[in-house]
Amino acid sequence: MFSFKSTITGPSFRHEVNHVLPENFWNSQRIVQVVGRGQLFAFQIFLQGSEDFVCALDEHNHISWKGLGKRIRMEVTGSTHTAKALEIGKRFIGYVKGDTGRYIADPLLHVSSMEVNGNQPQGIWICGKTPQQSSAAETGDLDISVNFWLQDRFAPEEKIGNIQIRFELKDFEFNSLRADKFFLDLWQHPCNWARTYEIPLWSEEHWELINHQLELLGEMGQKAITCTVSDYPWIGQECYLVTDYPSNLFEYNIVRPRKSKQGNLSCDFEIFDRWVQTAMDRGITEEIEIYGLMAVWKYNFSTKSFGNPFRDHDDALRIRYFDELGGRYSYLSEKKELTEYIRELVRHLKAKGWWDKTLVCVDEPREADRLSAWMEFLLEIEPGFRFKMMISKPELLTMFDKNVRHWALDLPTLIRAQKLIPAKRAEMGPKGKISWYVSCVPEKPNSTLSSPLLENRILPWLNFYFGMDGFLRWALAIWPNDPWNRPRFVYPGSREWEAGEMFLVYPGKSVRPISSLRLENLRLGIQEHQLLRAVSNLGRKCALQLEEKLKSVLGDKSAMRASGNEVSIPYSLKAESYDEVVSWSLARMEELEGGKSGRSRGRGV
Repeated sequence: MFSFKSTITGPSFRHEVNHVLPENFWNSQRIVQVVGRGQLFAFQIFLQGSEDFVCALDEHNHISWKGLGKRIRMEVTGSTHTAKALEIGKRFIGYVKGDTGRYIADPLLHVSSMEVNGNQPQGIWICGKTPQQSSAAETGDLDISVNFWLQDRFAPEEKIGNIQIRFELKDFEFNSLRADKFFLDLWQHPCNWARTYEIPLWSEEHWELINHQLELLGEMGQKAITCTVSDYPWIGQECYLVTDYPSNLFEYNIVRPRKSKQGNLSCDFEIFDRWVQTAMDRGITEEIEIYGLMAVWKYNFSTKSFGNPFRDHDDALRIRYFDELGGRYSYLSEKKELTEYIRELVRHLKAKGWWDKTLVCVDEPREADRLSAWMEFLLEIEPGFRFKMMISKPELLTMFDKNVRHWALDLPTLIRAQKLIPAKRAEMGPKGKISWYVSCVPEKPNSTLSSPLLENRILPWLNFYFGMDGFLRWALAIWPNDPWNRPRFVYPGSREWEAGEMFLVYPGKSVRPISSLRLENLRLGIQEHQLLRAVSNLGRKCALQLEEKLKSVLGDKSAMRASGNEVSIPYSLKAESYDEVVSWSLARMEELEGGKSGRSRGRGV
């Protein structure tokens, strides 16, 4: 006799293959969520049968390669209006090998059917968005049913399970993430993308891949465009040291310089322009981040220098150019050539109308004592240069003043520098920004495969709690050689690169990126950040109440500590604690804003 069970849980639950779920896990057959208008939502549904079966997420006649057998079709229904209004999406949850050797749930697969082994749970990601403005939003409730239909060979389908989802709609309207103020900065590595898919650099196939990656980022509310204007500014993360797992992590210049037979330098900006415009067309418009003009890496974990082609400049920029006189490629080697290259870049950015968005970026400088001299060199060429600094040393925060428009502090530095930040904000003025990031450190909170999924969701909560402008991660995706089967990339003797450190999306069989539970939890947290910001603007009383609630789930800021590369933040790992804050916040928006106007007109800000 075939037996079947199903259950529903929240978006931050993470399953591992061969992990037996307790019987009480299967008790949840109904869930109620308090939501606003235009709010993203997500759940996980788990299925388990006593025998192998094929599970289908659509109405097509999927069967196993083994032939006819048991098939279970999952159907999401509601009123015709409700089903359409909620924009329901469904994805099977896949698994990848984590640091412990166990297979961990993360990728959201682009398949509509899957073979499920008997007595093994299989997760399905259900997501969507509530109506922005419609008659349905006035009713206060939306209900959907998730039905499971079993068909055994040629027999008619029979209904074997049902899960109910109710949305209690509050009259607060969320903005789209594209229009949100949260400054999201997930760096892009287009050369690595092309190598992973084995397609020619800057071919139309490559641009199609780029379009999909940037569209995903645009939907997330990405604000910055990663522009690499010299070769190998991160020296491929010293990938050449990892001989047991060869992975090419180098990024190349997207400007193509050439030197005429008369010795004059010019630049072809065709790739640069298309790259920037493609991003802007997808709503990524606030910052053009220039990497490779200052403080490029000579080394990372090792002490062996990658090399410097310049004879008279100690900032090891590597700028390959075509020499028309010799008919060959070489590297710029004189400071006067570098000066002309930089002037060409500046002239072009100004001519395109992009100059005011442009920041020269410095990523965790390895030679901090030389920063002032290198910055002065650039300012002598163009006094209007402005900079963005990613730092892991608090003392750097006090070294520079008006020329740095955007600071990004790693989390340990943010904890240590809390008392310095108000003065730095006042010094920078209204155009200045301060963001923060996690990378290979600290161990927690983080967004690797070993991190609790909830940490991805609460990263934007911490952003609000600390009063930061946004969050940075050094890669949407820079894939090692085999991210599906060996996602972990570790330097010899280093524990710091955990599985998932390098990417939040996976490469697929098509050029569409495959999202992850980690990225989608981050997306949900970014939208909740919008709600927290709106509540804090309701007045002093509400802001203080919210502060207390955040203290109860994230911990007291004054008690947070940093030790070396690690931090101590006593945040809760109970998803329901954060859900309660969201429900309270939506109720406050509806109550207080509605009291002013007769009905709520609350809106994300």
